[in-house]
Amino acid sequence: MAFQWDGLGSMLARFRAVMIDGELNICGAYTNSGGRKYSDLNREVMRQATIKMNGTRLLNDLRYFNVISNSQKDVYLEGSNAACRTTGIAATPEEIATVEIDVRSGTYRRR
Repeated sequence: MAFQWDGLGSMLARFRAVMIDGELNICGAYTNSGGRKYSDLNREVMRQATIKMNGTRLLNDLRYFNVISNSQKDVYLEGSNAACRTTGIAATPEEIATVEIDVRSGTYRRR
């Protein structure tokens, strides 16, 4: 998932759905560019983002994703450490293939 804000700010996020100890976990990381204003906006995007599987919401608030140095942006966060959170459910490979990040459209404001 990538965002380009009006101006110079941007965000790049990656996630992966993985089974750990029989439960579906969502692991992710993201990076910011453009300074404090855009870091705040990106954090608000992650706060309002959700994880869905087959259209059903599994997790709210993705601020637990690891924030990675902007220097990793050029390699699309490949090899970066991700933070994980369990959904508390099991899932088949077919269900895992439907996992997605859902981000609200519209205006975001800094908190």
